[in-house]
Amino acid sequence: MHARQSEEFALRTRVQKPDAVLRSATTVAAALLRREGELGVLTPGAYGDVVLARANPLDDIAALADPAHGIAHVVQAGICRS
Repeated sequence: MHARQSEEFALRTRVQKPDAVLRSATTVAAALLRREGELGVLTPGAYGDVVLARANPLDDIAALADPAHGIAHVVQAGICRS
């Protein structure tokens, strides 16, 4: 299922710009879950999971669609998992 979730970024860019895709995966998703300020943001008190891409996803969203090549590191619950 994880592979299909990654493909979602590539599919969405067919109809949305990369910034809209990233917003929908972060702040919009948090709003839908009614967890604004807690999810989808980097701020004190929020869950701070971070994905570090090898390329700027605003220029090339494919970096998120192919995690094996496009993701440099993932910080989850304060632990770097690379």
